[in-house]
Amino acid sequence: MMVGVLPRLSGFFALLGNVVVLFGPAPSWLVATVAAASLTVLVAILWWRPRWRSPETILALVVFCAAGVTAFCVLDRQERRWPSEAAGERVIAEVTIDSLPTREGGVLRFDADVVIETPATYRRVLRARLNWRDPPRPMPRAGERWRVMLRLDPIVSSNNPGAANAERAALRDRIDATGSVVSWSATRREASRAPGVLEWRQTMAESIAAAVEDRDAAALFQGLAVGATGEITREQWRVFSVTGTTHLVAISGMHVTLFAWLAAFAARALWRRFSMLQQQIDREVFAAAVGVPAALGYAVLAGFGIPTQRTVVMLAVWWMLRLSAREQRGYEILATALLCVLLLDPFASYSAGFWLSFIAMAILLSIDETAAAGGFSWGGLRALVQTAWRVQWRVTIALIPLTAWWFASVSFASVPVNLFAIPIFSFLLVPLVLLGLAVQAISASIAAPLWRMVEAVHEIIWPPMLWIANQSWAAMDWQPSRLQFLILLVMAVVLLSSLTWRWRATIAVIGTLAIWPSSEIPQGAARITILDAGDAHAALIETRQHLVVYDTGESYFSAGRSAETLVWPAILAQSRSTADLLVLGASHGFRAEGAARLAYLARIPTVIYGGAWPGAPASHHRCHRTRRWTFDGVQFETFAAAGGSCLLRVSVREGGALLIAERVDVKEAAMLAADPGTRARLKATHVIAPRRGSLAAVTADFVAAVGATAVIVASAELPPARLAGVAARWQIPPIAVQATAVQGATRLELEPGRPGRLAAL
Repeated sequence: MMVGVLPRLSGFFALLGNVVVLFGPAPSWLVATVAAASLTVLVAILWWRPRWRSPETILALVVFCAAGVTAFCVLDRQERRWPSEAAGERVIAEVTIDSLPTREGGVLRFDADVVIETPATYRRVLRARLNWRDPPRPMPRAGERWRVMLRLDPIVSSNNPGAANAERAALRDRIDATGSVVSWSATRREASRAPGVLEWRQTMAESIAAAVEDRDAAALFQGLAVGATGEITREQWRVFSVTGTTHLVAISGMHVTLFAWLAAFAARALWRRFSMLQQQIDREVFAAAVGVPAALGYAVLAGFGIPTQRTVVMLAVWWMLRLSAREQRGYEILATALLCVLLLDPFASYSAGFWLSFIAMAILLSIDETAAAGGFSWGGLRALVQTAWRVQWRVTIALIPLTAWWFASVSFASVPVNLFAIPIFSFLLVPLVLLGLAVQAISASIAAPLWRMVEAVHEIIWPPMLWIANQSWAAMDWQPSRLQFLILLVMAVVLLSSLTWRWRATIAVIGTLAIWPSSEIPQGAARITILDAGDAHAALIETRQHLVVYDTGESYFSAGRSAETLVWPAILAQSRSTADLLVLGASHGFRAEGAARLAYLARIPTVIYGGAWPGAPASHHRCHRTRRWTFDGVQFETFAAAGGSCLLRVSVREGGALLIAERVDVKEAAMLAADPGTRARLKATHVIAPRRGSLAAVTADFVAAVGATAVIVASAELPPARLAGVAARWQIPPIAVQATAVQGATRLELEPGRPGRLAAL
C-alpha cells in the first residue's frame, strides 16, 4: 500500500524539506551541512543494505534532498548579494534591462542584469532592481544594454510591523541588490533591444496601448494578453482585490488551461481532416503534442510565473499519464506538479501564488472526486450552477487564511463576483484580446472593430465591479497574528470537513471569538511606534480605542508608495483598519500625495498639516493654532512653529510625554524656545530629534526647554560618531539615543504614573 502511494507523497515530502529551509529558524549553511551528511548516510544504507530499503527511507531521502538543494540555492544567492559594507557605493556598470519597465511619476522601474566595471574591488555580475529618475528619451526598453552609473544598496529586511520580508522577496525574484541610476554625463545606450520573448512582450503591450483608447481598459488587456501589469492603476488593483478577482487579471493558470484546450481541440479537428496524420500519429498524442507546447508558449509569453508554471507542468503530467494508460489520481498529478515546480524554482514557496494555486487545485480535485463518487449530473444548467457555487465557496473558505496572511485582506464578495467574472474573463475577454492582438499584427484597421468590441465588454463589467468594491461589506482589511492564522487554518479545515453543520457552526463560532481582536492598551496609556522609513518619517500613536498617524514616510518620487506599503501594513498589523487623525509635519507635494493615499485606505476623516496647502480639502486643517484633545485619557496637542512646521505632543497623566518635532529647523527651534507661550509645551521625556538628528537643527535653549531623557533619531544612517554628537548635544548618555538606522522600528510605551519605556521591536 505504501509503495503504491509513494509517487503521490513524494512531492509533498519535497515541499516539507523545502519549507524547513526557507521558513525555518536554522541558518542555510547548517541545513546544507546536515542535509549533506544525512544524504550520505541514507545513500550508504540504500547501497549496502538493500533489505533496509523501504518507502519511509526513500521519503526521508526525498526530504533531505529537497532541503539540501534548497539550502545550497540559498547560499548561492547570498554569495551574489551586494555586501552591506558597500551600501550606497557608486559604480560604473553595463546594465541589460531584463523586465518590462514600468513608469510611476517621473521614475522608471525595472530589473536588470548588471556587470560592474569599476571600481575593480566591486567588479562582479549581479541582478538588481533599479529606479531611474527622469530617464532619457527615447525611453529605455526591455532588452536594451546601457552604460550607466549606479548607486547600489544591499537587500535589507526591516522590522516594521506588517512589513514584507525583503530578503525573501529578493530570493523569490532572484534580486541581489537594489539601486538607482545616477545622473552621469557619460550615460549611453550600448546596444538596442535584443530580439526575444521580452522584447516581443513589450512590443505587443505597446500595440495594445496604441489601439485601445481607454487607458484603464488598455492596462487590463495588456495584463490579460502578455502579463504586463505595470500600467494597471492602484484603483484598478483595489477593485480586483476587494472583489477577489486579482487572479484573473494577469495570465493565470485558468487562462493557460483554456488556451491549451483550444489548441488541443484544433489539433483533433486537424487530425480528423488529414488521413496522413491519422496514419503517422495517434489522435491524442497529436493533441498533446500541440496542446502542451501551446500552453508552454502562452506561459512564457506571460513571464512564466508560478501559476502558469504549475499549470503547464500539471497539463504535461496529465497528458503523460493519460497516454501511458496509467490510473489518473488527482493528488498524484498535483504532487508531481509540485515536485516539478520546486525543481524548476526552489524559491517558489516564497510566492503567495504558489500556495494559493496549489491549495485551490487541491480543493478542486477533492470536489471533483466527490462529484464523481456521488454521480453529479452535468446535463442541466441548474446542476452546473450548483456545482460551480459549491466549488467557489469551498475554494474561498480554503483560501481565506492565506489571503489574510499574505494580503491582509479577506474578500467576502469573491464568491458571487467570481461566478460571473470567471466565465466572462476566460471565455470572452481573453479570447477577444488574443484575437485582437493577432489581427493587430496583420492590420490595425481590421483589428479596430475588435478592440472596440473588447472595450464595450470592459465598459459593461467594470461599473458593477466598482460598485461592489465600494461596498463596506465587500472585504475586510485585517492582518492576523501567527496564532490567529493557525486558528483560521483549523477553522477552514473543519468547515471543509464532513462533520455535521452543527459541529462546524459551533467550532466556527468558537474560532471567531478566539481571533476577535481586542485592545491590549490600558485606559489612559499610549503605544507609539516610530517606523523605520529611512530619511523620511512616520509614527503611529495608539490609545485604547483610537489611532493617530504622524506623517506617511514619503520622500521625493515616492508617489504615495510609502503610505501604501509602509504605514498601511503597520496599521493593519496593530489589528486596526481605520485611523482617527493624520498629522503632517509639513505639506510638500509628495507628502500630500501620501496623505491622500493613506486617508483613502484608512478612511481618515481629518488631516492637520503644517505649512501651506493651496486647495486643501475641507477635512484638512492648517496647523496655525494650538489644538488640544483627549483620546482614552491620553492628552494630544498640536502647535505650529514660526516657519509653519507642525509639532505634536503626546502625554499621559503623571507619566511620560513624547514631542514629535521632526520638521523643526534651527530658526524655528530658537523662536519656540524664546516664546514663553510655546516653551512650556515643549517639555517632554522623549523627543523625536528634528531633521534626522542634525546637530545644526536645534539650539541649546530648545534642548533645555524640552529636557528630554531619551532621543529618537529617525534616519537612514547614523554613524557612531554622529550618534555620540547627538547624545552630547541633548546632554544625555549615548545609550539613551535610539536610532531607527540601528535598531529599526522603535516602540515607546507611555503609562500613567510611570516613565516612558522605549525599546526596539
